[in-house]
Amino acid sequence: MKTLLFLISLIILSAANAQDLAYSAGPRLLAHTELITNSLRTQKSKPANYTSLGYNIPLGDKDIVIGGTTTVYKKFGTFISYKVGIQNIMMPNKGERGDFFYDNVKQNGWTITANTEQSVAWTFCGGLAVALGKRVPLYVGAGATRYREFFEYIDPTDNKPKWNVNPNRTRIEPNFCAGIFLPLFGRLVMNVGYEHNPQVVFVGLAIHGLDVFEDADEWWWGGN
Repeated sequence: MKTLLFLISLIILSAANAQDLAYSAGPRLLAHTELITNSLRTQKSKPANYTSLGYNIPLGDKDIVIGGTTTVYKKFGTFISYKVGIQNIMMPNKGERGDFFYDNVKQNGWTITANTEQSVAWTFCGGLAVALGKRVPLYVGAGATRYREFFEYIDPTDNKPKWNVNPNRTRIEPNFCAGIFLPLFGRLVMNVGYEHNPQVVFVGLAIHGLDVFEDADEWWWGGN
């Protein structure tokens, strides 16, 4: 009988201790569960995004380059910048285009003048975006710029100066860029950026979607 009473008391005491442990661990468990839930919700939330189109304002050599920038971000994200040279398509600007290639002209010993024309064929950059605000991403990255160059020679068939591509001067050089998206009014956003090669200031405009920030409260710092 005493043994039975001892076992019953032991069971009751164990149950009470377990209940006390559950009460004390409960708040911590709930907080941990809420943290995991919020983390999963943030991971699944939709990022914000912008795509701008605009024009490179040259700070050095005059060139006509247009393009855009696309960024996708939450607190952090990525971007790509892509531009194409319009003047590159229109070259040569100073005269008539010839039919002979650079190697042919050089091998034949024809006259090659000192005149050249160079233009950006394309530029590309990519890198990191950081949200300074829900609607204000700053971006910085690196990439490449492709240049194309024309040379002038004297065509002996009619003794006239003509132009053609010099493949030895068509090249790819490193580039880096940085920029920011700034909301103006309504859904209109301005994109201002800088590229180092060639040195330009990019100015573009974007119109964001109606629901592009619908999940922003879930991933922005502090959730507000």
